[in-house]
Amino acid sequence: DYLRGRKDAELIQDLAFLREVGETCKNTRFRMIGGLQESLFDNPRFAGAADAIRRVKDRFDQVRIAREDVAFVVRERLLPKSSAQKDRIREHLSTFTPLYDGMAERLDDFVDLYPIHPAYLATFEQLTLVEKREVLRTVESEIRQRANEDVPTDAPGVVSIDSYRARLVDDAAARMVPEVQEVLDKSEVVRTKIKTALPDKQYIDTAVRIVDALSIHRLTTDDIHARIGLTVDELRDQLCLLPPGLPKQDAIFLRTTVETILMKTLAAVSGQFLSRNEDNGQIYLDVAKDI
Repeated sequence: DYLRGRKDAELIQDLAFLREVGETCKNTRFRMIGGLQESLFDNPRFAGAADAIRRVKDRFDQVRIAREDVAFVVRERLLPKSSAQKDRIREHLSTFTPLYDGMAERLDDFVDLYPIHPAYLATFEQLTLVEKREVLRTVESEIRQRANEDVPTDAPGVVSIDSYRARLVDDAAARMVPEVQEVLDKSEVVRTKIKTALPDKQYIDTAVRIVDALSIHRLTTDDIHARIGLTVDELRDQLCLLPPGLPKQDAIFLRTTVETILMKTLAAVSGQFLSRNEDNGQIYLDVAKDI
């Protein structure tokens, strides 16, 4: 916060002082340890002082809270399970492993973090607008909301990143960030159009979940206008999508159904605020596509 409030010339002097402190630590018994809420050395806000930042970085060691550390806390403190519980979860999820790429290979992670999807934590790590402690509060809130619900027998029942959009809508501080407000506003337009214009009403919930996930993914990019999104396979697997009315439990058929829902969603919103990158098949929230 201090550095962010400094003018360019003052910022360079501050960074030079930090560099001198690092050099002093190398040759003396003095040590400086600082706790940072966000990364300093790869923060885009200081791109104008990249050279000075690089010299400071060379003289300090970073000890970062990695995704594995957050997952460990979630697994051991928020969602601990007995061996019997893990066996029941494993039996439940094994029914759905043929439908999703990677679930069988990572079944232990799915069991340990259940009902949180492992991709939930991975996506959270890429969100620059939230601190690491926010994921712990969010997971706790998600579990409290579902604590008295029965595990569904016809779906995996995992909590995926699309659910975080509702929390952002209720977070007044987050909505003060212009990019967040813009993404929420444009995604709300798409959600409204889906509920009124999607011809297959049984797919409305699935289509809304997809848009919510694309909204959160939009905030993981440095530029909310970048043509970056998620493919059909990534949406299916990261959200554990399982639309109602599938005639058979088949991975290929599920993928085809999800792609059909996406195409019908694009048609229902007349392409507004949703785009598809034909080069890589990624669907993304296009906040500038105001038709």
